[in-house]
Amino acid sequence: LLILLIMVKMACFVFVFLMIMILSSSASVILSTSGNATLCLGQTRQQFLCEVAGPLLFWSFSGANGVPFSSGATTTRFLSPNIEVELLSICSEVPLIRSMATITKVTRNMNGTTLQCRNSSFVTGSIGEEVNFYVLSSTAVSLIYVTTLESSTGQLTIYASWPLATCAAMYGVSISNNDVKQTQVVERPQFFFNVTSGTYRIGVNSIDYNGTIVEDPVYATISIHVPEFDVSARFVCVNKTFLFTTEKLEEEDTSVLSSIISQISITNQNNESYTYKVTMKNQFGSLTKYGVVDTSICNDISTTVPASSQSNNAIYVASTITFALLFCSATVFILLERLRRFCPTASFWSFIFCDCLAKGQQRAKPIDGEDKKQTDMSSM
Repeated sequence: LLILLIMVKMACFVFVFLMIMILSSSASVILSTSGNATLCLGQTRQQFLCEVAGPLLFWSFSGANGVPFSSGATTTRFLSPNIEVELLSICSEVPLIRSMATITKVTRNMNGTTLQCRNSSFVTGSIGEEVNFYVLSSTAVSLIYVTTLESSTGQLTIYASWPLATCAAMYGVSISNNDVKQTQVVERPQFFFNVTSGTYRIGVNSIDYNGTIVEDPVYATISIHVPEFDVSARFVCVNKTFLFTTEKLEEEDTSVLSSIISQISITNQNNESYTYKVTMKNQFGSLTKYGVVDTSICNDISTTVPASSQSNNAIYVASTITFALLFCSATVFILLERLRRFCPTASFWSFIFCDCLAKGQQRAKPIDGEDKKQTDMSSM
């Protein structure tokens, strides 16, 4: 009898297990977010919806005891100290169960945990979906971009923006001008404000979900004023043109206004000077500078030989004379060498007074007596 009773219990257990397996095989589970989910430290009301096509919906959190839903009980239950679950709807005809899990507040110890929704209280043989939590801390704002916007009414507006900071719930913005400081809290990484002339210092910092300011703010300083510049001019004598050079006086990294030269005018005062007017403007206003250009220097240049030209001429003349002397010396040397063949023992002065040449001619002329004697001998 005892053996029979044990066999009946085992059969019931196998039947229940088989029924669960059959129901599980025909069920499906849909979790609104599955895989990996990034959470920010201090975030609240992070929700995850689960739908199970079957008679049972089961929540579990990191292997701890779970919460099942299989009836019309709609009371909210706690899956963990920071996660609550509730039954949204149940339809027995399909059957279909819908439930919501809500993280009341993200804590640091939730990093690396897992939330799972499945169709059975047994892990083995069940169908389920899960999401892994990774918790991040807030980071500070790294830099600020600043530009200007001009409205149709002429009002100048500054547009400040910055890259999104990790896990920043809000941003604190401070604007200082002439010892007057304004502060605001914004949710988006951008800010608009109207400006007049002066220097503005903009500071931005991120605020985490716990309301704590993250690190020190990052600052940007801008200068709003009419263009401040110096101008110099000179006259180019070669092509008869005026050359203007402008130099901004404000630092480039503090100016958000793009300055341009809007006008240049030149007036002839007399033959030796001109007056000029240069106007530079930006989105805020304009500034004009005046000056005089002296063109008389071109007259001096045209009538006076530059020192460099004189030096070049002297070098040319000296080179020519040196070459002529060398050429003459070489010619005389060659001529004397040719004459020395006629008078090997003659001196330099004998060449000069042509004594050697005269003697050479005498030696070359035959004697009359000798010539006659040679003729007689030939006749014999």
